[in-house]
Amino acid sequence: MQLIGVSTEQPELQLQTQALSLQLTIPMAQESEQYQYLLRVTSTGLALHSTQTSMSPLLIDFLDPNFLRRLFPPALNAETLIKMTGKKANTVIDTTLGLGRDSFLLAAKGFQVTAFERSPILFALVNSGLQHALTQTVTCDIAKRIQLIQGSAIELLNQHHADIIYLDPMHPPRKKKSALVKKEMRIIRDLVGDDTDSKQLLSLARQQAKKRVIVKLPMYADYLSDDKPSFSNEGKTTRFDIYCIT
Repeated sequence: MQLIGVSTEQPELQLQTQALSLQLTIPMAQESEQYQYLLRVTSTGLALHSTQTSMSPLLIDFLDPNFLRRLFPPALNAETLIKMTGKKANTVIDTTLGLGRDSFLLAAKGFQVTAFERSPILFALVNSGLQHALTQTVTCDIAKRIQLIQGSAIELLNQHHADIIYLDPMHPPRKKKSALVKKEMRIIRDLVGDDTDSKQLLSLARQQAKKRVIVKLPMYADYLSDDKPSFSNEGKTTRFDIYCIT
């Protein structure tokens, strides 16, 4: 079984679907049973469907009411990531775009955000959501502050500097039989796998950042560096390690 194919249920989008297939170098799906996932092109954007489970499709919607309320004060200022950015910073590089929510929160705070994503599939999904956000009054100004770049963060970071560099690497899951992995994390893990170069990325980030590096990790994870962070913020399941640049 192949991992992913691209398809559409709308004949008028067939040419667009074929173009996406060529762009992402993934096959046009003839029979859905041959693929673990289907990237479907619709009139409203891209959605990733699981053919093997009953999971609802994954699509990036920055206008989802539950997310939208996080984008404006006071909820925005209460976000731990926003608190960790400190003062007098204007630019952020998000080296691990993922589903794009952290980049969108940072842009909502006013930062100019450059975001890297190595998975072409995740990049296409987030870009689809970003293009839709650009057409909506409530999110347009936020979306304009985000630049997406597809490629390896380590290769790209050599060419970019920012006040803050943010890492949210994919780590092996904690082995608990009772723990159910969230749908979105299961999909990201299938598409991206673990980030085996996280320590190297942190080392480079500390060279390229002007003010600080922020690393988001699960509470059970070890530090990414042999050097302890300048300080950490610990929550119930997540920890932010801050490396200040002196």
